[in-house]
Amino acid sequence: MTAPFDRLRARSGFGWLGSPWVILLGVALFLIGSVGATIRETTEHPGILQLELSGTSDTALAVLRALADADMLGRVRVAIGADIAVIVGYVLALAALLSWFKRNPPHGEPDELLDYAGWAIVLAGILDLVEDGAMLWMSYESLDLPSKGLGIAAFVGTTASLGKWTLFWAVVFYSVWELRKYAGRFFRPGGQARREPALAPAPAAPAPEAAPKAEPAPLRVMQPEPAPELPVAEVTAAELPVADLPPAESPVEESPAAELSAEAESRAAEAAAAAAQQARARLEKAVESLSLKRATIDVDELLRKGRESSPDPTLYTPTPTPTNKS
Repeated sequence: MTAPFDRLRARSGFGWLGSPWVILLGVALFLIGSVGATIRETTEHPGILQLELSGTSDTALAVLRALADADMLGRVRVAIGADIAVIVGYVLALAALLSWFKRNPPHGEPDELLDYAGWAIVLAGILDLVEDGAMLWMSYESLDLPSKGLGIAAFVGTTASLGKWTLFWAVVFYSVWELRKYAGRFFRPGGQARREPALAPAPAAPAPEAAPKAEPAPLRVMQPEPAPELPVAEVTAAELPVADLPPAESPVEESPAAELSAEAESRAAEAAAAAAQQARARLEKAVESLSLKRATIDVDELLRKGRESSPDPTLYTPTPTPTNKS
């Protein structure tokens, strides 16, 4: 967002719109117009502020009748005309001041609210013109048979007046707050100058000259010298000294504990083999007796079944075994 004066100055090239002379011109118009636009409340008649804030048709009609009784309606119309100079004066002064703040920031960057404040003061002037038009309408209303437009004009004028005063005082206080930032630049103790010239930056120290680089010495390749030939002596095997070798050591004798352990293991193996042989013999005897018994049982059974089924039972009667009598 760009403030109105900044936009107008950029498009038209009027750089003087934000100068201090324009600010002084606006202040002068404001003061001159305030003399003619001010009607104070007295015991004989109400002031123009009561007409601005009438709000309703009944209140506006009562104020107008009081002003008419004091023969002040003509003076009210003159005050409304003089208020145009007041509007132009404060809009011009504050807008130019805000534009100057933006072009001369005290700390490098202008405040972000300057553009909003510039539009706010222009809007306040527009609302003030609407308020003056509403009051001028009410001043020409019939005091005996007022129309419905009186109430509408009173409401519009009061609403515009409230908006105008809100924006006006907000911009004034903001401008004073911004002006406080410049107090240290214009009012210095000890009779110092208002503005001190900016100090030029100190010249940079010249860079030290680089020392010339030393050229590396050429490398010398060293040629290896041939090794001297050593005389080789011929040595025969007979001439070599024979070292006296130590006698061979006897085999390590086994300890008694190892002998006992080996003997116990052999005995255990022999006992296990004997037990296994005895168990095998017993098993063979048991199998042999079982086979004989089974065979006996089968023969007896066959003889019995033969006697039952044969017509001649004597055929299946076993013959007794003859015994030798000596």
